[in-house]
Amino acid sequence: MMGRETLVDADGTKHQGISKYPLIIVTASTDKIKEIVTQAREAGIHYVDYPEAMFKISDDNELSEVLDKQGGVKITYRAVLLADKSSLINNLTGRLPLYKE
Repeated sequence: MMGRETLVDADGTKHQGISKYPLIIVTASTDKIKEIVTQAREAGIHYVDYPEAMFKISDDNELSEVLDKQGGVKITYRAVLLADKSSLINNLTGRLPLYKE
């Protein structure tokens, strides 16, 4: 998905190349993100969800333990990455505002 696998800056820090595909970033409430995750799952859209716990934990085993305790209903999602046909993604995100820093 990215361009050159590795770019190295003057300090020797590695970076990913430029994405070959557009990445559109929109903003939504945690409730809306949860709704999008559910709809993507049900529609078979490729997604990666980012539960709130993921921002505090860096180990998959520990994250798994937290998620096991929370269950799907209690999970707060902070972000979701969607990858599929534009028409499918637009059905889920089409009216959301673009993210602005």
